[in-house]
Amino acid sequence: MMAERKEDLRNGAEHLEDRRLKFMIAGVVVQLAAAAVLTVVLLGGDRRIRRVPPPAEEEREAARRIDAAMQRRRASGRSVAEPADLVIPAGTTVIAPRAYAGRLELRSVVIPEGVTIIGEGAFEGCENLRSVTIPASVTTIGNYAFSWCSNLTELALPPHLAAVGEGTFSYCLRLRELKLPAGVTTVGDYAFAYCYALTELTLPDRVTTVGTFAFAYCWELKKVELPAKNSAIGKHAFLSCPCEEQLRKRFSKLYR
Repeated sequence: MMAERKEDLRNGAEHLEDRRLKFMIAGVVVQLAAAAVLTVVLLGGDRRIRRVPPPAEEEREAARRIDAAMQRRRASGRSVAEPADLVIPAGTTVIAPRAYAGRLELRSVVIPEGVTIIGEGAFEGCENLRSVTIPASVTTIGNYAFSWCSNLTELALPPHLAAVGEGTFSYCLRLRELKLPAGVTTVGDYAFAYCYALTELTLPDRVTTVGTFAFAYCWELKKVELPAKNSAIGKHAFLSCPCEEQLRKRFSKLYR
């Protein structure tokens, strides 16, 4: 399961660029530079897509794999109940791995004080979740815990969080605001990949590692403040972000 999710994250650029194009206004010509570049021309209501071939056959195959994975996801037979607001009971200390994964009816989640661990994939695929309240008691958020919460727009992370794990908030397509706690030292691989709406970011002074593809394909991320003592920026950490070239020039020695 972990390997499949990681593969989807790494190779899903072309599929998700198609999703992003749905938001474009007719009559506008959009050119997206990424692993596979799509040029879309909308004229008179007709949608014509010219695909510029990606540099390698393996990337085309990767795009096909993630497209197939998304079709399986949609055809999984999950029923969608009435919209719901979830308040997790007081006295809970641990939210188990995948405890609420795929709950498409969830619109909001309130996690009570006293919870210390949010397990791996706990809310993964809650695609209609718009808000989540995480208490200060939480110290650990598992890998992919909120991946594919594609309608989540705002997020306040708990102050004692030390690391953001692999893919934790990947594919939060509408996440606009993000403030990392002062104690965070590590941002994992793919942690915020494909957060299209994220516009600016300040990494805390204690951050020493930014993982591979950590903020890749955050197309609106134009401003990033890195700490002076940051020791390592992973390969393609800011791939296809407007700030990528600027960061490489300013912090070239940090890239690994």
